[in-house]
Amino acid sequence: MNDITSQKKNLRKQLAQKRNLIKKNSLADFNQEAFNQLIKLINFDEIKYIGSFISIRSEISTNQLNEHIIKLQKVLSFPITKKNSKELFFKKFK
Repeated sequence: MNDITSQKKNLRKQLAQKRNLIKKNSLADFNQEAFNQLIKLINFDEIKYIGSFISIRSEISTNQLNEHIIKLQKVLSFPITKKNSKELFFKKFK
């Protein structure tokens, strides 16, 4: 394993541990009040498409956030990569 690969592996491990600590100390996965403040700041009514992600393993859960975006009748999209491609695309959630 080369030096850069080793450094990336160690960094991923450290960040996963930090995310686990954040999640353990978090009172709620989704803060409705903070979300409401955010949508006021960015003129949410004019936004139709929203990019998010599906959390995995130690990442902070986005389930409630994504569900709320759908309830607000916004088009929710998730990042994907196509096979043998290095480009990131957003695909509409159905």
